[in-house]
Amino acid sequence: MVLNEPILRFFNVHHPNKTKPYSIKYRNKYINLINNQIMLSDSQIEKNKQEYLRLLGTVKREGIDKLIEWLTDPNSCDFFTAPSSSVYHGNYKGGLCEHSLNVYKCLIKLRDMYDKMMPEFGKTPVKYSDEQCIIVALLHDL
Repeated sequence: MVLNEPILRFFNVHHPNKTKPYSIKYRNKYINLINNQIMLSDSQIEKNKQEYLRLLGTVKREGIDKLIEWLTDPNSCDFFTAPSSSVYHGNYKGGLCEHSLNVYKCLIKLRDMYDKMMPEFGKTPVKYSDEQCIIVALLHDL
């Protein structure tokens, strides 16, 4: 596949801190661009699936084993290959699982910032466990 010149320029020039080009590692993560749409490789979809199942496997709630069994049965569920949306974020194969993992990562960062900020305002933060964050983030679109 040949990437068009504007896309290559984007990856070579635009960097969040605008002082250096994107690294090859970052650029290669999104090298499968077709019509400006991100595509995940089958290996990335599998990696996301394994990370999702690893996190969900740490949940110690009744019925979680049945949920994992349902999620991993290709005849019952397409969660790991389904798009997150038909038009917006994650509208590509594997987008739903990737989106859920991204929500989890953001929620953990938000929780950690919350834990640090609340005492500065003289408040005691409510403690949210890893398990609670996993359930909320990873299962929010089921």
